Amino acid sequence: MKRTSSLSTALKQLELTQKEIIAKEKMAALGLLVAGVAHEINSPLGVAILGASVVEETSYKLHEKLNNSTLFKEDLSAGFTTILSSVKAMNFNLHRAAELVHSFKEVAVDRSTDDIREFMLSTWIHELINSLMPMLNKKSISVKLELPEQPIIITTCTSKLAQVLSNLITNASIHAFPKDVVNDNKLITVKINEANDNVHVFIQDNGVGVEQKNIEALFDPFFTTNRSEGNTGLGLSISRNIMTESLQGSIDMTSVLEQGSKFRIILPKVIAFSARA
Repeated sequence: MKRTSSLSTALKQLELTQKEIIAKEKMAALGLLVAGVAHEINSPLGVAILGASVVEETSYKLHEKLNNSTLFKEDLSAGFTTILSSVKAMNFNLHRAAELVHSFKEVAVDRSTDDIREFMLSTWIHELINSLMPMLNKKSISVKLELPEQPIIITTCTSKLAQVLSNLITNASIHAFPKDVVNDNKLITVKINEANDNVHVFIQDNGVGVEQKNIEALFDPFFTTNRSEGNTGLGLSISRNIMTESLQGSIDMTSVLEQGSKFRIILPKVIAFSARA
């Protein structure tokens, strides 16, 4: 009887331990999901908030000049141009945030299809870069586009591609040009090359570069050298997963200290329909 009672107690303890382990694993998975969702949505929302602050600041300056009777036609024209570009960036990024929320809901429910469509890559990238300019201008970062003369038509998931490219450009703006390093010529170059059935997209900066020992770890979840400033280390990991799984391509990087870093994306011109799953 004692042996049976001991076994029964041990089994109950084992069941309790298993339930605790499962609960902890669920919480860990939930924490990872929440961190990933927050990271992805914060990027477009951050640009949209910055755009709103630019609109507010520009409107205030125009109003002040109007009250002081010092408002000229050139001031009004320049102000409207700034406001219009900022509103376009806000609109683009708020739509991106809405698409991300929709995508996360689909993943949580039934992993439904993404927005696979045919579009002209150069035009689309130009619009994407314009949407990020409020953030880049705030940090005095210039962008150089090297786009092919002949149009490249691709068929892929636009929202996921926007996630990857925005992550890479945002990552460069933060890590390539840290606040404590003086660089009067901050530059991010975006270049497109056509290669048979694929397209190569390069995103290169002239920043501080990355140590060789850290390059392999950059794509690992939660790896970051700036955790003290609130970075989660999820951006590049998420980008790699999107590239290899959803976009059926690849991503790699090279870097030289004090010279900068270069990311290369290899993207199929036409994504296989199995990517919808």
